[in-house]
Parts: sequence; structure tokens; C-alpha cells
Amino acid sequence: MATSNSDLAEYTDAEEYDRENGTSGPDLDYYLALARATGGPGLDLACGTGFLTIPFARLGLAMVGVDRAPAMLDLARHKAGALPIRWVQGDCRTLDLGEQFRLITLTGNAFQEFLTREDQEGLLGTAHRHLAPGGHFAFETRFPRPSVLLTAAALDGNWSEETVWRAFTDEAGRAVTVSTAQRYDALRQTAKYVIHRRWQEDGHDEVRSERTSLRFVYPQEMEALLHYNGLVIRDAYGDWDQRPLTNDSPRMIYVCQLHP
Repeated sequence: MATSNSDLAEYTDAEEYDRENGTSGPDLDYYLALARATGGPGLDLACGTGFLTIPFARLGLAMVGVDRAPAMLDLARHKAGALPIRWVQGDCRTLDLGEQFRLITLTGNAFQEFLTREDQEGLLGTAHRHLAPGGHFAFETRFPRPSVLLTAAALDGNWSEETVWRAFTDEAGRAVTVSTAQRYDALRQTAKYVIHRRWQEDGHDEVRSERTSLRFVYPQEMEALLHYNGLVIRDAYGDWDQRPLTNDSPRMIYVCQLHP
């Protein structure tokens, strides 16, 4: 995580983050195939606990991982062991390493955490500044269908009822249920979330609550953002199997290059 959300609470327990979100999946398979085709060196923005950074390094790519959350980077370093990865604590909107990379990545729907146009342009400026000629900048974001992603109450600008999102087992073997409530701001294209994690400890109900916000970006808006920040779309997909981007796509996956 490396964005404009001022509250880093969601990223202070890095081990729990991995248990909750997983460390493999079709998204990793997609990016690994891209890394094999593109080669390095690679720059992984908002790298978190090294979901992409570490597997890329295992392929032999020289890697730099950047994130704003120190706890995430600490776990990433531990997981990486002796792999030759450079970890940088920094803001992806203003980063300037004075280097260029063949492959730049941003995954985990992290693009949605850049909540304003200025934040987005800061991120894209970083990608443009660090992208080598002929290199690729790859990232994804959820397809912005609020009627699917948000409740009717949230779309009306009200807080929704709390609903269960997912469950996982923590390091102590306890079952943790994750639930959320949401509220949508149509003018800003942002959704606010309150996230509750509930478990039982010594016979008592326990809960930890956090807040975060996400920005939804529409396909034509994304094309304009990329174009006016010096990037051209080479490929656009609607899911990890590289199916075309359509009205029914669950996500938008982009592979970009420097504008000629």
C-alpha cells in the first residue's frame, strides 16, 4: 500500500494481511507470465509483503519493491530471505529512484487507493519516469459497476448494513470473520468502507474495526488518464485469462508503454 489513504491501519498487521488475502492465485500466474516475457529489471509499486516482488526475483529478475507501510516491507524482507531484492519505503506518487525498469507493476487493485486525480497523476508520473523505452507498466483495477459492487443503501449515499465479506484462520488458529459496511460518493467516485474483523478469545467476542476508501475509475476515464500522462495502452483485458475487456468484465487489466 502506498497511496493517499491517510489511515494505514489496514496494513499494520502484515502476517494477517497475507492470511486474509492469500499469496497465490490467477493474478500471480498472469503477472509471472508477463515477467517471463518482459524480463527485468523490475519495479513493483505498492509491493506490500512481496506478492509479486518475491516470485519475480525467483525468476531471476533484478527487483525493487516500494511501499509506504513499514510493517508490510518488514515481512516482505523476512519472506525474501537472501533474494537480491531492494526494498524501499516511499510514496508511489513522488518516487524518483533515478533508474529505469523494463517492467513496472502495481497489483492488488492498489490503483483504487489513489483517491484523487492528483494522486493518480502522481502515480502515473512515477511509472512514466521509471519506465525504460520498450518496457511495460502493468496494473489492474475493479471494473466500475457500482450496482454490482455496492448495495442500494450505499449507492444512495447512506451506510449499508454490515455484511460478511470473507473468513480466514489467524496465527492462533482462531476463525476470523471479516465484514464490511459501505457508503458511496457518486461525485468523487469513491466508496468508504468500515471493515470489522470478529473472533472469539477466551469465550469473549472480540472485534477490530478499520476504515478505508477506494476510487472507481471508468474505462474511458482510464484511457484519458494514461494518454495525458504519456502512456499508451498496449493490451487491455477483462480478467486474468486475458479475455477481452467488455461490459461484463470483473476487472480492467492494462499493459502500457511509453507514448511514442
